[in-house]
Amino acid sequence: MQPGMLAMWLDRIAFHLSTNRIENILDLGCGTGRFTDPLASRFGATATGVDPSERMLTAARAKEHGPRVSFRKGSAEATPVPDASIDLVFISMAFHHFPDPAKAVRETHRVLRRDGHVFLRNSTAEQRSPYAPFFPGYQEMADQILPTADRIRSAFEKGGFRTTAHELVPHKMAPDWVDLAEKAAVRADSILLRLPDASFAEGIAAMRAQAPSAPDEFVGLNVDLFVFAKT
Repeated sequence: MQPGMLAMWLDRIAFHLSTNRIENILDLGCGTGRFTDPLASRFGATATGVDPSERMLTAARAKEHGPRVSFRKGSAEATPVPDASIDLVFISMAFHHFPDPAKAVRETHRVLRRDGHVFLRNSTAEQRSPYAPFFPGYQEMADQILPTADRIRSAFEKGGFRTTAHELVPHKMAPDWVDLAEKAAVRADSILLRLPDASFAEGIAAMRAQAPSAPDEFVGLNVDLFVFAKT
């Protein structure tokens, strides 16, 4: 993440919290644990990162983290934590990877305490990535993979939650277009990873050709942040 972005997201979570009683946090779909330890530190809580990928968990455990942080293998549809034991569930860029979103929402409802909250950070089909203009097929694939904001909201409201907030948060991806082109070349973006090699190569060439003369402007995208309360 770019400098300041992690702190900015933690600030947005703190802004929307209606309680100071945060003892246990679940970072669902934690990946390499980018948010897990910062969440625990910011809110003085115990944080458990859960992910189905052992490779991701190995990377998460290898990072320095406090004694109140742990990582466990599990899925959104079968979360390895007890009923009504969590105050805050954080889901970052994972909702569109859930095989069964409705079941995942039911599991989230199960593990949350009565006054618990879900903070869901995810790209949606309505928003446009700065990669889209360069890579043939990117936007078409994003439209197939990414949920709409209404779909996310509906899934949680049907699963026993009410929406308490929804905002678009500008997320800076790189300091400039040259840097973004090099980030794209790593192919860590899940949609770039799915593109045919020819489309990916064409996009990288186009980004690198434009980047040196691109205007000095915000290089990023708007990311949806939803807040759901258990009803």
